[in-house]
Amino acid sequence: MASKRRLRRKQCEGKRRHKDFGCAMKEIRLLHQRHGHQGQLQPYRCPFCGMFHVGHTPGRNGIGSGYRGNW
Repeated sequence: MASKRRLRRKQCEGKRRHKDFGCAMKEIRLLHQRHGHQGQLQPYRCPFCGMFHVGHTPGRNGIGSGYRGNW
């Protein structure tokens, strides 16, 4: 069985870390420029590493959330 520490560490694995909210917002702008609209992205402070990550807003993307993308 995996330890709690290992599970927490895995939550951040493979994600970009930003030192502050502003840097994470810059990353969102770059993502929108490079790839177009990819849903509602927002920065959030990670409870495990204390840095900022970028992710989709919960409940705002996907099935049942009003998403009208190409299927």
